[in-house]
Amino acid sequence: MSSENEVLAVIDIVDRMSDAVTEMTIQCKTPLAPDTYDTGEVFQINLIDPTLQEGYSVVKGTVERVKRDDLDNNRIYEIYGRNIARMLTKQPFKYDCTKPENSKTNSVLDLLNLILTDTGIKIGRGQALSQDITLNTSSTGIDRFCGSWDTKKDAIDQLFSQYVKLSGVSKFRWYVDLSGYLRWFETKNNRMGSQIYIFEDQDNVLTFLVTKDATNIVNDQKGYAGDNNSLTAHATDTASIAKYGHCIGPDITESDMTQAQLNARVQLEIDQKSQPVYTATLKLRGFYDYEKGTQINFPNNPNYSDINFTITDRTFHAEPTASGDGAIYTEFNLSTDETVISIVNEFDTIYAAAKTEADKVKCQVGTAQADAANGRVLVYVNDTGTVENLRSP
Repeated sequence: MSSENEVLAVIDIVDRMSDAVTEMTIQCKTPLAPDTYDTGEVFQINLIDPTLQEGYSVVKGTVERVKRDDLDNNRIYEIYGRNIARMLTKQPFKYDCTKPENSKTNSVLDLLNLILTDTGIKIGRGQALSQDITLNTSSTGIDRFCGSWDTKKDAIDQLFSQYVKLSGVSKFRWYVDLSGYLRWFETKNNRMGSQIYIFEDQDNVLTFLVTKDATNIVNDQKGYAGDNNSLTAHATDTASIAKYGHCIGPDITESDMTQAQLNARVQLEIDQKSQPVYTATLKLRGFYDYEKGTQINFPNNPNYSDINFTITDRTFHAEPTASGDGAIYTEFNLSTDETVISIVNEFDTIYAAAKTEADKVKCQVGTAQADAANGRVLVYVNDTGTVENLRSP
């Protein structure tokens, strides 16, 4: 009888596509001594099961919450922590915009490594990005990358958003895997990413629940681009309108698109939203390390064989027992909604650059002094000791 089975009641590991961080909760069947764990300490969960590709998977996290019972000698009943990706939500990132004469040009991979500095996160083996795509600190187009972000996760979202537009990739998503490596998947020209086939008569299928949802139908879409919205595009789905009514989507506005790109963008919106979305919950007995973004297909299912689902969230759940036959399963949330594999839009690009520019003009306290000879006013800033020229000749 292992000591783990004696003290652990439930282990839950939750991994969501919408969040870079993996969360881990351990509930104790037999309370732990008060000094067993403390916040800030690193703990490790070993998922050992023959259903995993290598027979096991290791998940490391940092303790962020410890629940104790003061009436039971302050012993520990629950531990909560997150993996190393938590650092992406704890650190801001700033990359100064420049004037053209001081511009800096970087590859996407160089910028990614810069963002990851001081996080402990490394790029996973085998991951590659096009070296032909570079970003500039002073460009006025979509190839501009500079600004200020509240978190490094936001900065990575922004970086990959611009990479998508410049590379022509149709789907792109990044994540930090259970081992702490940053990885991504992309599909281009309708190529599918990794795909898993599940047959409904498999012994390991515990639950497959499907929901068909038409609440967010859009079958009439307009888009604008160019200076003063000089380019326009309009797409509709008449069959969808006949069935679900006239459902108009919010206008798409992109300043840096050509007419052809705008036409494709508006049509893509209609293709993705004019029909109902399928979501599903798939529960499999055992641990399955299928990454977020993996395609799941059910080839012998008479109702859903022609539908490709995408993994959006996953939960590893274990209730250890002394005999080893406790409840161990992996639960996946699936969706056909293409917007679950989306990154930030153009507004976020502009906002990030604007934030760093705002820092340069934020309110400061100082002493003003007239320079009549040169027709200007100088301010001696109290906090920094610098001199600001408020009115140029």
